[in-house]
Amino acid sequence: DETGSPYFPSGLRMGTPAVTTRGMKETEMKMIANWIDHVVIYLKKQNLRFPNQESRKKFKQDLKDDSFLTKIKTEVKSLCSRFPTPS
Repeated sequence: DETGSPYFPSGLRMGTPAVTTRGMKETEMKMIANWIDHVVIYLKKQNLRFPNQESRKKFKQDLKDDSFLTKIKTEVKSLCSRFPTPS
């Protein structure tokens, strides 16, 4: 049961309507869950600390150049291109 509010959840909130509306099924949900798992583990290993605004800015910039995250981003875009949003 969720103990936090929608604005301050106790964990990662996900809903399936965004993917099922596009026609994705269990196979795609497993791929999405796998990506989320890999990214969470990867970022956890980074031992991130943001003591100030400048460190957060640097982190956001570094994300754009990160090869691991760029690979995941490419895979996500590829999946989404096969399941366009309904118009």
